[in-house]
Parts: sequence; structure tokens; C-alpha cells
Amino acid sequence: MVARLGAGCSRSVCGNTTRRRRLKVKVAYVAGPYSAVTRQQRDRNIALADEVGRELMRRGYAPIVPHNNCARWDDDARFNYGDFIRADLAILSRCDLLVAVGDWRRSEGARCEVQHALQRGIPVYYGLEAVP
Repeated sequence: MVARLGAGCSRSVCGNTTRRRRLKVKVAYVAGPYSAVTRQQRDRNIALADEVGRELMRRGYAPIVPHNNCARWDDDARFNYGDFIRADLAILSRCDLLVAVGDWRRSEGARCEVQHALQRGIPVYYGLEAVP
């Protein structure tokens, strides 16, 4: 089934959907610590990544904030750390750039994401201030 422009998506909102005019918005992946000793610290990590994502959107990027993708699912026993990293790396592989934020060097997951991006030639920016 092919989705069509419906009542919920006007051309003024969705833009021109013709082949001639494809969106050229860069997709920016936000990498930073998620896990923490306390839930309050975890929530602060999520809030920081979320704020960076909002600023990236304000600047014209399409942000991917993996912290929000599965926020607080780490309490669900059906998933383990590897499940989250695998999913995050699959998403990252489709992004145009990565922005490393917060104390990302102390985060095993964020370090893995940065390494993954570098190995695939995805530009890495260290801090929001480094993003053009």
C-alpha cells in the first residue's frame, strides 16, 4: 500500500512531494550518556539530549535523539543493553552526522556510537557549538 497525501497532511505543511523537489534536510544523531546510577541522573541525561535535539531542529536539522526512542525501556526485563545498542547503531547508520554531547567519553554506548560513525565516514561533531 502506498501512502497518499491525506486530510491530515496538507501541502502547506508537508511541502511539495514531487520527485523533482526532495527534502535535503540533514539527519543529525545525538550521542551522549543515557545510563546512570540513579533514575534522576538518567532523566537529566535524557533532558540534555532532548534539548540538543530541539536546538538542532531549530537550526534546520532533522534530529534523532535515541534517548527518547526507547526512553525508560531499560526498566523492561525483555530488553538488555545489547538490544538498545544494536537498534541505535542501525538508526545511526542512516544519519548524516553525529553530535556528541555531555560527558559522552564516560559513556560506553556514546563512545561506541562515535566509533561507529567514524568507521562509516559519518561526520562527528563534538558538542553542539561545533555543528555548522
